[in-house]
Amino acid sequence: MLKDYARCLYFESNGNPARALRIASGLFKARVKHDIGPLQYSLFRFSDTPSKEWGNYLRHGVFFSRVLQKANSDDMRRFMQNKVLFYQHCLDHDLPTPTVICVVGKPGTTLSSRAVTRIDDVGQWKNAVESAPHELFVKPIDGSFGAGTFIIRRLGQNFIFGPDRTQGSVEDLYRYVLDRLENETALLVQPLIRPHPKLLEISSANGLATARIVTGMINNKAQVLCACAKLPAGANITDNFAHGSSGNLVAAVDIDTGTLSQAWRSARSDWPVMRPTDVHPDTGHQIRGTTFPLWAEVVDLSLRAQMSLPQAGTVGWDITASDGGVMLLEANGHYSIDILQVAYQRGVGSELMSVIEHQTHPSAA
Repeated sequence: MLKDYARCLYFESNGNPARALRIASGLFKARVKHDIGPLQYSLFRFSDTPSKEWGNYLRHGVFFSRVLQKANSDDMRRFMQNKVLFYQHCLDHDLPTPTVICVVGKPGTTLSSRAVTRIDDVGQWKNAVESAPHELFVKPIDGSFGAGTFIIRRLGQNFIFGPDRTQGSVEDLYRYVLDRLENETALLVQPLIRPHPKLLEISSANGLATARIVTGMINNKAQVLCACAKLPAGANITDNFAHGSSGNLVAAVDIDTGTLSQAWRSARSDWPVMRPTDVHPDTGHQIRGTTFPLWAEVVDLSLRAQMSLPQAGTVGWDITASDGGVMLLEANGHYSIDILQVAYQRGVGSELMSVIEHQTHPSAA
């Protein structure tokens, strides 16, 4: 922790002794009055934010304990995190989502879905992959933040796979997948989703941009509470923001119109040195004022998804506009408030808490 305070002082002061004293005083005040540490101090740009506004910012842990843990039961959060169970839920409720081609799991793993093919040997793997699209996306069934994901691309009779772009046969690919199971319960295989052409103007072609739509059950009805766009950059294959360390961008989205605000990105990967970004670094296209494609359909899908889980008090949905229409990618019952506060450039904890803590939905009726 002391190292983090030192890094915060170094990056926020820019070598200016007078500024360093002010930053040190601010760090002390942020910790004592608001329980905000050095990483969030930089992430939320407290050095350039009036201290009277700091109280509206919440750490994720505090938001979880005060709101999310109350709004969503442990069983509900586990259900949403299990991508096989959630895939079956989407099929049962006619919510558009990427197809699951197959799942490779450790021996004894229960999948609990009649719609998913389980792979137990190389022969089954060969049949599944060779009849699948030429580009595939693989992710852990209970993963988060883009960890453990990789892409498979067919190259003639062989395949290119993993972050190192390893080339090998279908048998080599299967061994690679089994090796990944050392750290995962099971891996889910889907077609690689291609983004809507308009998204490619403000996002790297290597990853899939998404909208994070936060909804809540208010008076037994689904309501959109806030939204932001997560925009991959560079070689990233996911939209994970990771407190700025990924190099990806985030921008608030107007709920009514789908218009993006100015984007934000960290200038460094080892510490959140947040900078406003007018254009996407890969495409050069203006971000502020751009409309997230198919926005009305994105919002409608988030509301239908929330109504399909009325016992969940609030959910952070990851929805994309693909070249084939809107798709629901994930449901997050344990969503991060940090990315929303970076996108909006203000604290949103108090307003979310005021809405969600007084909500009524069927499970609480």
